[in-house]
Amino acid sequence: DLKRKEKELQAKEAELKKREQ
Repeated sequence: DLKRKEKELQAKEAELKKREQ
């Protein structure tokens, strides 16, 4: 599912941002 992949990508990006700070 494309929407599911998009959500997973956003979650990964959010996690990366959290780690950076």
